[in-house]
Amino acid sequence: MTSDLLPGAIVLLGSAVQWITGMGFALVAVPGLVLLLGSGDGVTLANCAAGAVGVVGLAGG
Repeated sequence: MTSDLLPGAIVLLGSAVQWITGMGFALVAVPGLVLLLGSGDGVTLANCAAGAVGVVGLAGG
């Protein structure tokens, strides 16, 4: 169960960094996701999450 929550926590941390600074989601999220999931799945999840974070940011702004 912890291994299921860890990628979500990494994405949450990356999105918090982007919310505070306006950039940096990929710099924070990709290294951790790649270590956990491998290069292909980690980068894919980071790209999808970055798109979702961007849409939420646009909708909220």
